[in-house]
Amino acid sequence: MFGSVRTVLSTVILVAVLLIPSASCIRDTIVSPATDYPDEGPMEVDVMEFFLDFKADLVAASAKYGDRDLRFQDIIVDDMTFLGEPSGDLYVQWGIDPERGSVRFLAHRLSDIIYLRKGYIVEIVGRAAGIQSNQISVDIIWLRVTDPPCSEPEPICVF
Repeated sequence: MFGSVRTVLSTVILVAVLLIPSASCIRDTIVSPATDYPDEGPMEVDVMEFFLDFKADLVAASAKYGDRDLRFQDIIVDDMTFLGEPSGDLYVQWGIDPERGSVRFLAHRLSDIIYLRKGYIVEIVGRAAGIQSNQISVDIIWLRVTDPPCSEPEPICVF
């Protein structure tokens, strides 16, 4: 009698062990990919082309660059906020000619630009913020020194 109970019990356990994993496979386990894809990243922009586009046609340039993150590479710091100034705009400036104008990259915190100096080469991600007289403004989202090579720890070099 014990032999038959033991046989029946072991058969029930074996069947349960085999059926439980296969029961979970009945449901769909494949998840369709999302239809919304993340942004493709910042738009690569040549600073001279950016400047000339704004000078040529403000409306067309605003449509082209507005509401987009823009990535500027190899920006030579032509001018910047004097670090001892108690107030005023915090900026890094790329200039081409005093007669023709410049692009001014506006920082929101002194810590964004405190390690910069004239002549440094930087990479900037920002958004077009407007134009006034001969200066086109870009709000800095992210800034990184590319030359001279950073000798400080990474958090100091990437703002």
